[in-house]
Order: sequence, then structure tokens, then C-alpha cells
Amino acid sequence: AGVGPGSRAGAGSGARAVGVGGDGTGDDGPGAEEGELVSIYLQHVTQNKIIRDPLQLKLLLELEKGGEGFVSGERHTNGLYIYGGVGTGKTFCMDLFERWMKTHTKTKRWHFHEFMLAIHQRLHEVKCSELESELDSEPSPWESQSSPLYQPLESHSSTPLESHSSPLYQTSQTPIVKVAKEHALLSGGVLCLDEFQVTDIGDAIILKQLLQTLFHCGTFVVFTSNRPPNDLYKNGLNRHLFAPCIKMINNTCNIVNLGQGVDYRSLRRRDTGVCPDLYLMPPTCKAHDTWMHKIIQLCEQPESIGMGVEESIREGEGIPVSLAVSRTQITVPMGRTLLIEKAKLHSVCEVSFSDICTQEKSAHDYIGLSNAFPAILLTDVPLMSSMDPDPLRRFITFLDAMYEGRNLLAISSVRPWPCVLPA
Repeated sequence: AGVGPGSRAGAGSGARAVGVGGDGTGDDGPGAEEGELVSIYLQHVTQNKIIRDPLQLKLLLELEKGGEGFVSGERHTNGLYIYGGVGTGKTFCMDLFERWMKTHTKTKRWHFHEFMLAIHQRLHEVKCSELESELDSEPSPWESQSSPLYQPLESHSSTPLESHSSPLYQTSQTPIVKVAKEHALLSGGVLCLDEFQVTDIGDAIILKQLLQTLFHCGTFVVFTSNRPPNDLYKNGLNRHLFAPCIKMINNTCNIVNLGQGVDYRSLRRRDTGVCPDLYLMPPTCKAHDTWMHKIIQLCEQPESIGMGVEESIREGEGIPVSLAVSRTQITVPMGRTLLIEKAKLHSVCEVSFSDICTQEKSAHDYIGLSNAFPAILLTDVPLMSSMDPDPLRRFITFLDAMYEGRNLLAISSVRPWPCVLPA
């Protein structure tokens, strides 16, 4: 399908939910028409890299239609919201779309935690800058407030300050609007947000104005999430404040459900013999130091990390090694620090579940941990309960950060995986 440069004017509210038939194809399903993006997908199928999935093909047709409409200026939606079970191909399809769109226009892809971290950091900078400007502009007490120096600029000129009608050039704006416009320019108009979720009231309040501004600037946004829009921030504090954001997503984006389906990640591991990135070890194992040393060594041999650690953990043998580990303080985003009791800098660290998940920690801390250490040992994971949701929520956010950062993760727990999770 040919695409060409065009206008990037904001889309209307012609959003719709994408339905699929019993076989996942629908009336006008894949096969009826095949564009560039679907062709790329089918090449992966032919090369046995992936398994053909009718729901993924349906999604790719929607993504290609949206991408073509964005570039030509004839789009009818502000983006796509993709949700479904784990391992159903949401991120894979979004990344395929993002790489394809790069050949036609500028794009930006973020993991949602990192995106919100960047937003918070930039908001802090903007607010500090505005505060400094206000302090610098305060007149001296001996100067008259009626001086022409203090009259509004508009009164000295017949030329309005806002010479552009585009929202990108408007000068009267809140810090959130300023930051949103910066990201609209940074993304080039196509923004992909992976693992979209809302667990914090601060993010919930920011997101409405943030997304509203991005859409108003003509940004085409693709979300992936495990939850449908109506379940975002479910049972959250003051959720009614976030309700308009949910309504906006439903009204302005195409909603695509990939269902629960098959977890292709687990299929791939079983069929290829690839070990998962999550390793279990008994908390009372006497060879703890040996395993830690083994992980440090394997960090230098990425291609053998999975099977090597699995074999080492399964055998549980070896001569204990004295490791040069010490207490280390790392810097995490937003100018904060995190104290790690056992760490070998730039290599591996050991943290306990109680330190990481039962205390007040956020995605910012987990991203900082992921950036500081290629390998992480999480110890003493207890049985978790849905009656105490905060540690469980932090644990999931921690795993999400480790997965996105491609960290090597070893876990010691009181029960085999996934028995530590609530039923």
C-alpha cells in the first residue's frame, strides 16, 4: 500500500471497537487485502519466526490503515488502543508497526513506565524554570508598579503574541500542556506506548490533559495494555477524576481486543528449549554464593545466560565463593537514591522482597535498579494475597521493569512459581 506525505491535522471522534468473528477474521478479515505491514508479518511466518494468528493479522490491518491515514492526512481516529492477555502479541505487533512507520515518518516508542518518568522529570524542570522566572521578574520595592515597564506587552503592540493558530505554537499553557507539546514534536506525530496502565493518582490526573493535548496536536497514539480502557485504574483512589480520560480514549481511538488467546512467549520457550528469564531457587540453598558468582560470570556471556543459570540452579552444587559485594547507593530517576545492601557494581545485586515490594517504592526505583545492574537476585518472595494488593502491585511493576530492561532475574521464594501469586 502506498503512503505519501500529508497533513497531520487532528482526527475526529470516529473511533470504533474492532470486532472479530469466531475464527478471528471477521467479514473483511485478513486475506481480503494485504498491505506492506501484513506482508512483513507473513514473511516472519514463512521464516518460522512466529505462528500465524488471525487476531494479530486483523490488528495489523487496523494499524496499517491508521498509519496510512496519518501520513496522508485522511485518518479517522487518533490512534489504536490494543489490549489482551499476556503473550498474545500486542507488543510484537506494535513494534512491527513502529518500525514500518519509521520508513515513512518520525516515530517514538516508549515503555509506559519510562514515558511517565520522563514526563514527571520534565514537569519538574518546567515548574522550577517558571518559578525562577517569576522570582527574577519580581520588581524591586522602590520601583512603581504603574511604570510602563510593567504594562502588558499587548498594550504596546497591535500584533498579537500568538501568531500561529496551531496548538503547538500557543503561548498560554500549563506545564503539562508544554510538556505534551514537546513530546508531540519529539515523536514526529506517531507515539507508541507499551504496557499502558494507571496505578497512581498522580499519573491519573496528569494523563487526561497530557493525552488531550497530544491528540489536539495531531499525534497518532498506539497503546498496548493488559486491560480494556474501562478497567484502567479500577478501584483507584478518586477514580472519578480519571473517568474523562477513559471516555476520551474510548471516543477517539479504535479499541482492538486480542483476547486471552495463546501465550506465544511460553510456546516459544518450550519449543526451542529457551529458558525463561525468571529463575527460581530455594531460599535455604547452601550454594547461594556459588550461584551468585555463576550469575556474575554469565553476565559476560549473554548467549549462555538462560541455560547456564538453569543448570546451576537445578544442580545446586559447587564450591562456595567469597564475593566482593558491598553496600552500594545508586541514583534513581527524579534525583533520588536507593541503598542496596548487597551489590557488585555494574554486575549484580541482591535485594529482598520486603525491601523492594513492601516498602514505598515506585516504577522509578525499579527502572533505576534495572539500569544499574544487568543481573538481580530477588530473595524471600512470600505467598502473596489479593487482600494486601500493594506488595503484589509493586511486584508486578518490578517484574515489568526487569522484563523491559532485559535483566537477568533470579528469585528465591517459599513456594514454586506461580504458587506464590494469589489464585
